[in-house]
Amino acid sequence: MNGCFTLAGTAGTLPNRGFLTFQFNDFVNSPTYYNGLFSVLDVRYGDSGLTRDSLIGLINNQTTITGVTALTASQANNAQGTCGFNEWLNPALLNSVILNWQPNPAPSTGIGLSQIFTVAWNLDAAVQPPLAGSGSGLSLGGAYAVPAPSAIAVLAICGLATRRRR
Repeated sequence: MNGCFTLAGTAGTLPNRGFLTFQFNDFVNSPTYYNGLFSVLDVRYGDSGLTRDSLIGLINNQTTITGVTALTASQANNAQGTCGFNEWLNPALLNSVILNWQPNPAPSTGIGLSQIFTVAWNLDAAVQPPLAGSGSGLSLGGAYAVPAPSAIAVLAICGLATRRRR
């Protein structure tokens, strides 16, 4: 209702090249709080020489081409600034890179967006050229999509329906 979110995704050691696909069903857009879609990448930097901030800089250098803006957890928020990711994100993910983009066209107000989105990554491309003899050291410990509050409500209804059958 006030634009706060929850996560859906996977944790563990993930490939350095991969993708996460997620779907919204009848997304309800409240333009008061909506400022695009988000995903969370739990990047491990190892001996790559990169940091969260330098990776964010690399991603944001391509924003005009990709339409994706990379943020820290303290920067990521809803359009009203009332639901900062650093307020609700699991503390283990506070050093993650948060990706934000606007689907084009943006969802209309009311129920309607039922669409599949794919977030892809290639961490090997972030370190050019790779460090000699050591690989990049860059790895991914989790990738998450951030569904809208309406998706949470659907999940809650499904949980109640399952519980009643027992």
